[in-house]
Amino acid sequence: MLPRFARHTQYPAVGYGIRYDYGIFTQAIDEDGRQRESASSWLRQRNPWEIQRPDARYLVRFGGRCIATQDAHGRTRYRWVDTRNIWAVGFDQFIPGNRSPTVNHLRLWAGRAIAPFDVEAFNAGRHAEASIEDVEAKNVSRILYPTTPRRRARNCASSSSTSS
Repeated sequence: MLPRFARHTQYPAVGYGIRYDYGIFTQAIDEDGRQRESASSWLRQRNPWEIQRPDARYLVRFGGRCIATQDAHGRTRYRWVDTRNIWAVGFDQFIPGNRSPTVNHLRLWAGRAIAPFDVEAFNAGRHAEASIEDVEAKNVSRILYPTTPRRRARNCASSSSTSS
């Protein structure tokens, strides 16, 4: 859409999205005639057209709960607490229009850990736990079409109804 804006309308535009590690898939037909997809690691080599923007970083909070408190004037104030936090880090790409002076801006966001590595957990022999924050933060932008929990929930429901 951004190249179309740049070329046909010459309107400046800004686009936002998620920078998926695996957002492009290679498709094949298996021996039974079914479509199969395999992830294409398009970011394995660096993307020469993007610029990581360390200054474009925002805290993103998941889960948690709101608590109400009273301020000095008796007004109710709410705070969001007990959240699981990650950074959203921006990556910019500039999208020129074909035969147009307009260049548009696309910013894609990737999930990153606040504390990517826990040295104390590693030194205590809990090696997998040492990088769990990094893995979970990156999973937010890992894949475009993850398996939906609904399918898993349906499978669990059907297996529990047959076991009773």
